[in-house]
Amino acid sequence: MLDTIRKSFLMLPADRRWRWLALPVLAVLMGVAEGGAAAAVFALIKVIADPAAVASVPIAGRIAPLLPWQDPRGVVVAFTVLVALYHVAKNVLVVGTQYVRHHIIGESSAALACTMLRGYLLASYPFHFRRHSAELIRNTTHSVAAVLTTLGAAGALLSELLVGAGIAAVLLTASPVATLVAGVVLAGLIGVLLRGTRQLARRTGRGGHEIQRELLQTLQNAFGAIKEIKALGREGFFYRTYAEKQRDLLALGYLGVTLEAIPPVVVETVFVCGALLVVALLTLTGQGGGGLPLLGLFAYAGFRIIPMANRLTWRVNEIRASAPAVNDLYDDHRLVTGAGWGDTVDDAPPLELCDTIVLEGVSYTYPGSDTPALQDVNLTIRRGESIGFVGATGAGKSTLADVVMGLLPPSAGRVTVDGIALDPARGRTWRRHVGYVPQSIFLLDDTLARNVALGIADGDIDSERVRRAVHVAQLDALVDALPEGLDTRLGERGTRFSGGERQRVGIARALYHEPDVLVLDEATAALDTITAAAVQQAVRALHGRKTVLLIAHRLASVRGCDRIALIARGRLVDCAPWDDLLARSEEFRRLALLPEAAARRA
Repeated sequence: MLDTIRKSFLMLPADRRWRWLALPVLAVLMGVAEGGAAAAVFALIKVIADPAAVASVPIAGRIAPLLPWQDPRGVVVAFTVLVALYHVAKNVLVVGTQYVRHHIIGESSAALACTMLRGYLLASYPFHFRRHSAELIRNTTHSVAAVLTTLGAAGALLSELLVGAGIAAVLLTASPVATLVAGVVLAGLIGVLLRGTRQLARRTGRGGHEIQRELLQTLQNAFGAIKEIKALGREGFFYRTYAEKQRDLLALGYLGVTLEAIPPVVVETVFVCGALLVVALLTLTGQGGGGLPLLGLFAYAGFRIIPMANRLTWRVNEIRASAPAVNDLYDDHRLVTGAGWGDTVDDAPPLELCDTIVLEGVSYTYPGSDTPALQDVNLTIRRGESIGFVGATGAGKSTLADVVMGLLPPSAGRVTVDGIALDPARGRTWRRHVGYVPQSIFLLDDTLARNVALGIADGDIDSERVRRAVHVAQLDALVDALPEGLDTRLGERGTRFSGGERQRVGIARALYHEPDVLVLDEATAALDTITAAAVQQAVRALHGRKTVLLIAHRLASVRGCDRIALIARGRLVDCAPWDDLLARSEEFRRLALLPEAAARRA
């Protein structure tokens, strides 16, 4: 349990940790205040039981001479009012303490969630191969909440213990033997309860942590593939999967509720039986009247300590149940903060293409794979030229483009830009000069302008750049037809647009930044012949001004490139102008003649 608390505290941003040190101070104040409240109640009961002996009561004896009246009844009334006012002040302190506590927890929660999101966003591209987005979302939300639950429970636990200590100090003064007996019984009872519920708490924590990820994953799959699901009539499968996970979560919830219900019942039963036993003993020994103040004090203490004992066991089990989420998040937190991702983003020297991009003996193997996706690739790309990458599916074309963009660090060899090695720090500044159009375009549920200028605040969007990019991407007619032009919202994932239109938005997005290098990964695959030809013409118009890397399955798309790079089984087989490659490469001739053979068969 202490390890879970330690890990949770270490995950807090450094500028937030000192604020948590205020909680022990507040807990001490609460302990003193509760001890004072118990002492005041004890004194009040003594005064009520024997008003004439007010001078012998420690607290009342000091206050009575200061009152304007000295008759016993007046002293009782005045002292009762003072005790009531003290309790009001104490409860105001309780409310203030809770406000400060929850304020600290809320700020820390937001800061930790932002830290994790920033870390995940700045993580290397291969990091995301190994992790499901549902897991990262869960960690940024549910697991962060578990960390703050742990710290909140630890703070509350300390507060409860100190408050209990304050009350116990008063009880020890009044009756040491009875207090020690009651303390041993209560401590033993709490120990038995915590030991008996330990495994249940861990089980609910681990199970709930995993089910949260599975629920998120099911929802992502269901809504992400809604068109295919409806076309195939598979709605029931996803509904049943989700319902099953919800039932599992509910079952764990029932266990958790039962876990919370056991301690109060047991502690209350033991307390009531103990109180009845004390009353019986006092009656049998003839001390019923004389023992009334002491009995009243223990009754008040029980009124305060029973809920406290229940909350104590509940808080401990909260920490135990949060342990799986805290442990998982702690590992990720160390990874994303310790790796220094993004620490040198602003300090990294600028990297622009002035002459050549050179790949020297580049190989790359994906994490978890034994087969290299690229093997010993040597290639020089000159500024302003266009190169088409062709080859069978899975040959390594997209991987090669990712390496050139600095998204994937070579497993062997190196990539240089004008003789400067492309390392992770320079990779971010390098990508500022690279425009990328992937095979599948993700569109935000936002305006067309914000989709083109992705990730740029409204005040920083250059409207003229947006219009130029839209024009080159052959989107002018579409924009004119939209009700609000560039300010039209596209809907979730751009459902209002066709596949070809979404692809052209992706092209406009890549061109908005006016990149030196333009990488198009099957960028025209979803376009009709006429539109594809228009986009290719627009790309050809950039010849000499932009370095264009064009990945394509349709060889017609790359025929106008300066050179064609033939990739096969992760190796660069050859790189030459179209006619030269056609003349000397049997494999390229086979690829080039496939469309004609298919047309003849049709």
